Amino acid sequence: ETGSAPDIAGKGIAYPIATILSFAMALRYSLDLDKEAEALEKAVQDVLNNPAKHGVGRFDPNDPNVVTGMTGAPACGDVMKLDLKLNPDTEVIEDVKFKTYGCGSAIASSTMFVDMLKGKTIEEAKLIKDRDIAEALQLPPIKLHCSVLAEDSIKKAIENWEEKSEHRKHNQYDSSSDEVGQD
Repeated sequence: ETGSAPDIAGKGIAYPIATILSFAMALRYSLDLDKEAEALEKAVQDVLNNPAKHGVGRFDPNDPNVVTGMTGAPACGDVMKLDLKLNPDTEVIEDVKFKTYGCGSAIASSTMFVDMLKGKTIEEAKLIKDRDIAEALQLPPIKLHCSVLAEDSIKKAIENWEEKSEHRKHNQYDSSSDEVGQD
């Protein structure tokens, strides 16, 4: 039996480590992209060997300071789920978790956005673009859709935060209106 990667997707499906690493090696040799494939291979190996260090997991979905962004690419089957834990007063992203089902480039893109998002405000997070993730990982052109998924997950999580914030403000306004009339 071969060793397998941690349950990145959280759906009981684990990729054998050999499959992901062989993808990176095949990419390196078939497209003559030594530098790009080696960077990807190292990033994937580190995530697979140290998943908790890279934010693999999830937060309690009932926590009012946790928001989620989930996106998928039907063409290739990649799915990314991003959880952000924010400070409601400062809108600073305190922690980031993800679960990704997909190829090594998708997993590497997810890990990259963990590093890019921690400690940023919502406004700073809005400035992170797919090309920033792709450049940092040196993704080959055939894998750029993975960085696009990562940016889309960030956008969805931010939209979720803005909806929760608006709801929170609405509830605060309603409760302060009730208090005024009770004198």
